[in-house]
Formats: sequence, structure tokens, C-alpha cells
Amino acid sequence: MAKKKKRNATSSNAPGRPDSSGKRAREKRRTPSNVKAGGVKEGRYGGKKDVAKESIENGSIVSGGGGVAFVGLPPWKVAALGAVALTYLTLFVLWLANVLNHPILGIGAVEWFGRQPAPVAARGNMTWVLAPRLGNQAVKYRLDRPLSTTPFTILKTRSQSKDGSRVLEISYRSDSEKVYGILGVPAGDGPFPALVVCHPSDKPYTTGLHTEDTVKWLAENGILSVAPDYRGWGRSEGKRGNEVRDVLNALESLKRDERVDPKRLGLVGYSMGGGIALRASILDPSLKVTVLYYPQMFGSLEEFREIVAGIDPGRASNGVKNLAVEASKRRADKAEVEYIIRMISPIYHTEVVPGLVAVFHGENDNIVSIKQSRALVQERTRRKLPVEFHSYPMLGHAFANSIENPSREDFKAVLDRAFGLSG
Repeated sequence: MAKKKKRNATSSNAPGRPDSSGKRAREKRRTPSNVKAGGVKEGRYGGKKDVAKESIENGSIVSGGGGVAFVGLPPWKVAALGAVALTYLTLFVLWLANVLNHPILGIGAVEWFGRQPAPVAARGNMTWVLAPRLGNQAVKYRLDRPLSTTPFTILKTRSQSKDGSRVLEISYRSDSEKVYGILGVPAGDGPFPALVVCHPSDKPYTTGLHTEDTVKWLAENGILSVAPDYRGWGRSEGKRGNEVRDVLNALESLKRDERVDPKRLGLVGYSMGGGIALRASILDPSLKVTVLYYPQMFGSLEEFREIVAGIDPGRASNGVKNLAVEASKRRADKAEVEYIIRMISPIYHTEVVPGLVAVFHGENDNIVSIKQSRALVQERTRRKLPVEFHSYPMLGHAFANSIENPSREDFKAVLDRAFGLSG
């Protein structure tokens, strides 16, 4: 018994002579009783505390206390991994916001990396998604909802020519609204090249010389065409402001018409309809030709600079004129306004317009400045894209209203080249 007692005394009272029992005691002191197997220490009130120190020996990544400790990695690698993760998270949030059309990042539009989205009035009925870019590079667009694909409903025959071509009254669905118009059908079985005719703002619409005479003339020359009254115009249902979608929906209906060659499609627009045709052409990559008669677009930087300089402000387009007045009220920086014009004017986004663009304008036009058309042509020319410019020295605005349209032969030559009719 005395020998056993002496051994116990040595193990507990002789710190300079540790045995296996003393080693276990020290390990017990190093590892508190409230540390669990996972390396996470339970706090006094049930909370958790990071115990990365206790787990360094095994080289593991320790989680706890709301953080992650990357053991064995140098700080620069940890920072690099964090930067990559943050980049992917940011891109995902932007993509998700775009899909959901989230208002926080722009009403109906997302433009990456800090640029401002285009104003609602300028976007029309589409979502503008501006990809990361340097300078004035390509702009990507997409529609904010699917287009309609309903066929045309024939209501009655409006007229028939001696060659057998006809002009029909039709309707079709543009989204949920019924849109009325006229359809010019050439004689024969087809398939024919086809155009959507975009009317101007003057009355009457489908029965005006811009539309019915043009549709009839196109049919007599072997081209099928449809001239819709946009929503809120003529007899068409709905409210105005969806003209671009109405034109795009008409194109979709043409593509599904068995009389139409879907590989030979185009647009022609007059005045206000020219601006509508140009915006619609940005959104349909299948077009072979876009013909613009004295197109009323938002305007050009040259117009704005002339207003600022006090040179001939009366000939500027209404859009640029109003923006210049608003800028003077707010004392906006000229560079800011020029940036806005570049963003919302289709003149500066023609790099995505497919096929040939042909522009017709009278040099004496006091309604829509010919400078708009020249700016458009210059932009296409600068980018080495197919473009034609036909100017008429003695003519003013709306010269195509005349039955004896002096540009008809030029117009026909453009269509012959675009659709391969002459061959």
C-alpha cells in the first residue's frame, strides 16, 4: 500500500517527472471539454466560436463563427478566389435581373457596368440589353416578350388588277389586340418576296396614297406586302405606342404564310413609318432590305450641335429640339445630352440592321431634316455596311404621296437588287 501511495504522489506532485498520466492531464487542459469533434467550440450560451488554431495541424478548412479560414493558402490566392467569386455573383445578379425585368436595375432594361438605361419612351416596346463594350461598339437587343404568330384573316377583297393581283382587307393579332390592314397579293402561286409597309402619321392610313397605292403597285410588280394600321390607329384595337411590335408581329405572320418566301423579307416606311421601320429592323436579323422614305427618327448629334450654336434650329427634328430645350432648362452638360442622343437614336445603332438600307429624301424637306438621313447613311458607310442614298433636289416632304412618284423606278431597282428579281 505504501509503495502505491508513493507512486501516486510522484505522478501528481512532481512536475519535473511527467509520466503517461501527466501527459493525459496536459492534453485535457489543452482541449476544453466543450470542444466537439468537428473542431467547433460551444460557447457559454450555446454560440459557436472559430477554433481554427486547434485544427491547423490537420491542414483542414475550418468553418465556424460565420467565416471560412483557408488554411495553407497564401493571402493573394485567397484574395484572387474571392474576386473571381464576386465577379461571377455580380454577373449572375445582372443576368437574373434582366430575365425578371427587375425595376431596380432599369425599367425594362439592364445596361452593364454603370451605364444608364435608355429612357422608356425611346425604348418603345422592347428591352434594350447593352453588353459590356468600349466606345460605340455593337449593341445587343432582344424583345421583352414573344411575338404573335397568328395568320392573316381575310375580311374582303378591296380591289383586283387586270393582271390578277389583288388588294385584300385583313386583320391579325398583335399580342392580344386585333390590328387591321390591307394585303397586296401578286398574281400566281408564289412564293413571293414580301414587305411590311409602315404608314406615316397623316390620315387616312390604310387607304392613303402611302399605303394602298404602294401595296397595289408592289403586287403588280410581284411583291406581296401588308400595310397594317398600328394599334390605336384607324380601326385597330388597343392604345398607341406599340407600333414597332405591330410591325414585327406582321413580319411573323408573313413568315408563316405559304405564299411568302421567308428568306426574302423587308420593310418600307414613310416619315414616322420610316423611323418605326428602322427600329423594327434592328430587332429582326432575317430582313434583306429596309427602305426609308424621309424617315422621322430621333435625330442626330449634328442637329443638337447646331441648336446649341444657334444655327437653323427650326429645321431640327422635334425629338432633338425638345431635348435641347430641356437641357438648357436643366443646364445639362452638352456631353451628357450627346450621350443620350447616341443611346436612343436608331441612327447610332444601325450596325445591327441586316441587309441593305436604302434612304430616299427630298432636299427641300421642311418637315424632317435631310440631315437625319445623311447622318444615318454616313454611319452605315463608316461601318462599311450596305447602304444607298437617293436625294431629290426639287422635292420636299411626302413626295411619295403622289401617284406619279418620281422615286418609283429607284425604289424598284433597290427591290430588284435586294430580292434578286432582275435575275
